[in-house]
Amino acid sequence: MHTRAVQGRWWQPLWWCLLVAVSTLPGFGSDWTWDYLPQIGYENEELSLTLRPAGGAAGWVATDAQEAVLPMATDAQTLSVSITPSSSHHDRIELRHGSSRIAIDFVHLGAGSSLEMGPQGHLRSGEALAVLVLPRVEAQADRRWAMLGLFEKPEVEPCTLLLAEPQVAWGEPALLAQICASQRLACSGTGVLVRFPGADRFAGWKHREYRQAVAWLVADLLARSAKRVVLVEPLAPSAENVVMQPLRAQIGDVGHSYHCRVVETQGLGQEAYWDVAAGIIGTTLNARGTAALDELIRPFLRQP
Repeated sequence: MHTRAVQGRWWQPLWWCLLVAVSTLPGFGSDWTWDYLPQIGYENEELSLTLRPAGGAAGWVATDAQEAVLPMATDAQTLSVSITPSSSHHDRIELRHGSSRIAIDFVHLGAGSSLEMGPQGHLRSGEALAVLVLPRVEAQADRRWAMLGLFEKPEVEPCTLLLAEPQVAWGEPALLAQICASQRLACSGTGVLVRFPGADRFAGWKHREYRQAVAWLVADLLARSAKRVVLVEPLAPSAENVVMQPLRAQIGDVGHSYHCRVVETQGLGQEAYWDVAAGIIGTTLNARGTAALDELIRPFLRQP
């Protein structure tokens, strides 16, 4: 894997520009930081958020969409709010103190058209921060999904749309960027092939939350009337199978639960597909590896 030395202090002006830009975005500012802001959760299951205001927790208020005041747990430095997202209506909470306002939207399936990636890997929906929510669906829920006509057909029918791996900064949750990109797809009546990003092995995902995010992406495409969804496991050299295996396991579980085909990619981890020079393994597939991937997914993706 290539490494590159950082020369001089050329990055400092960019760093200060980034700090200024982040401080002006909704939900982020010099007056507070997040101790914990979840990315995703299940409907009808409690989620907790913890904020650390610079001036302490005194004077902050939390309200729901109906302006009802929510109970908070506070200490000298932090405040925590818990909410159980409903499956029957839109949820939003707002934290405020004086002129400071932080809105958090809980985004359900089919309602993510305004999703964007914000700083620090957090999602935004319009002017609010966003937390994804979805119904819990396990593999044994086969009959319910069968009644909705969401079973994957046994025959191979190529997809017409490809949801490719997004380009993200090192360590950012690429899957969230992919969820945002999926909102731009006109997927009604078509098949969608999803190539999951190998970069997520560097993002520090909790396995449960990774599974939830994969499930939200799949269920949202189906809620927007995608005809089928095919899941292609993330790619990495075989030397990194230990960190890739849990992510691939979550994708396999989601595929089983939502009756999607899963294309296994572990065979593409051999060094011949990743080397860029003798004894040097790159971070992306080389030309030979790219050709092998194209051949692997050819039966599932209609070529232009």
